[in-house]
Amino acid sequence: WISAADGSEAQKMRFEPSYPTKPSPGDMEPLGFSDFAGACQSSSNEEDDRVYFTKIKRSRLPILRRIFRPLLQDLFVFKVVNAFFGHLGIDDDYDSLQTYFGEWSSTLPSNDIAKSNISGTW
Repeated sequence: WISAADGSEAQKMRFEPSYPTKPSPGDMEPLGFSDFAGACQSSSNEEDDRVYFTKIKRSRLPILRRIFRPLLQDLFVFKVVNAFFGHLGIDDDYDSLQTYFGEWSSTLPSNDIAKSNISGTW
């Protein structure tokens, strides 16, 4: 099924995102705090202290790649990733978390998903 998913032009055209999915060489470098802060926005509710990522996918995708990348090596890192979202105050906002995870996982080749067993454990 992996080779069928990778080789189907119809699938590629149908699900091709409008933003770049290939990691840039800069995605492997440390991220400066100002870059991270630039991709964040506070909640619209003044009484709420949650921090979300920007609504612009291009700006948040490099951040999401860095947050979720450890999950490809070890699924025990899930607690660390979840704690990160807990510190942002959005660990109970499942809609946003699913959006973020879906955007990140859609950039992965199907080979990486199969090797890391993400499809079977999430």
